[in-house]
Amino acid sequence: MDGKTFQLNCTRLVETYGNEIDRALRIEMERDENRAIEMGKRHSVFEERNGRPLLGMLSRIEEIKAEASQLRTARQWLKDAGDPGADAEKAIEFVVVYGEVTRSALIRQEASERVNYAQFERAYSEASDGPAREHLAGCGEFAAQQIEALVDASQWLQRLSETTVVRRSEEP
Repeated sequence: MDGKTFQLNCTRLVETYGNEIDRALRIEMERDENRAIEMGKRHSVFEERNGRPLLGMLSRIEEIKAEASQLRTARQWLKDAGDPGADAEKAIEFVVVYGEVTRSALIRQEASERVNYAQFERAYSEASDGPAREHLAGCGEFAAQQIEALVDASQWLQRLSETTVVRRSEEP
């Protein structure tokens, strides 16, 4: 694929799925931050009881914090790329630098949405007629739309990450 086509694909990805990608990154970032906090609390309790730290747990907490930080940075790059009038290079940088981290977050969020969708479907089938059933139908529809958008964005990111970009001067 030539550079201009790659640039257009990156820009369209950010324009088309920016909100869904941002939501997935935010949810994953918050999940990581909460896990790090919870593990830190557990470590403090252990250290108080035993008078020594668990170095493996401390290093895992730092790894989780680093993952959350990387997701936070990816969100900022996505925001910069999606701003009106943003340079198209921002979208390319987002895809190239944070594409794999973003794709992993999209896949995890898709799995979570599939669980939510199954729960809404189960609750919908058990609900009596009325507002509750309508609400559950709406929730299920939203979850289905999120799943579709996350899958599309993830596949698009994967194709872009596997693409070889060729300069026009190198084209046959």
